[in-house]
Amino acid sequence: EIVSSNAGIEVVLLDWMLPDGSGIEMCREIKRAAGGSRYVILVTARASPEDIERGLDAGADDYLVKPVTPVEVRARIRAGFRAVEAQRQLKARVAELQAALLRVRSLEDLLPLCMYCRRIRSSDTWRSLEEYLWDVDVKVSHGCCPDCLDRLSAELGED
Repeated sequence: EIVSSNAGIEVVLLDWMLPDGSGIEMCREIKRAAGGSRYVILVTARASPEDIERGLDAGADDYLVKPVTPVEVRARIRAGFRAVEAQRQLKARVAELQAALLRVRSLEDLLPLCMYCRRIRSSDTWRSLEEYLWDVDVKVSHGCCPDCLDRLSAELGED
């Protein structure tokens, strides 16, 4: 429910102490609901190493200890936007690579056929189509395409 009303939010500045609950739990909920795509900066007066570990383990991407300066907050927010943009670019690149992999796999499914002698390349050798089909146990049927039928009929004088 948090994400649905704030779908355009990319960077979240979140205090550990909230009037209605824990910022740690809110951080977990934001990360869960957004699939980890939001950059969360946890702000708190809690500075112990254990608290920092707990905040980062809850999913916070950054951790600011109060008191903070406006310059530091702006810098961390800009860093958050850079991280979100890098993630977006990475996701787009992964999608491009997945599409390219699908194209490559479809090319691997092509049967390498010599255009002159009609032999099939299998590994590093060239074999007859019949040998290849026998080895890969492909069931085939025989037929005659319309062009060949017309040509054969003409050759046999059966027009």
